[in-house]
Amino acid sequence: MEEIKWSTWAVPERLAKNYILLVFSVLYILPYLFGLRLTVLGFVVNYFWIDYMFFRWYKNKRITEEYFKENDRQRKWRRDNGEDDD
Repeated sequence: MEEIKWSTWAVPERLAKNYILLVFSVLYILPYLFGLRLTVLGFVVNYFWIDYMFFRWYKNKRITEEYFKENDRQRKWRRDNGEDDD
């Protein structure tokens, strides 16, 4: 798996709707629900926090997908070679 860095990553196209909804929710809906008003600095800090959390979620999701893909490949190999599946 190639190394993904937060400073150079871009949101994948298939997750763009989720990303936009998350950003909108955290920057506008949550403060409104709690009766808060964000300053410009508050918007910037929250945006970077949201972006970093989404990045961490995506990175962990990719690691998990690769783990399960490798695990399935090994199971298939064991099954095809007559070994017991633990």
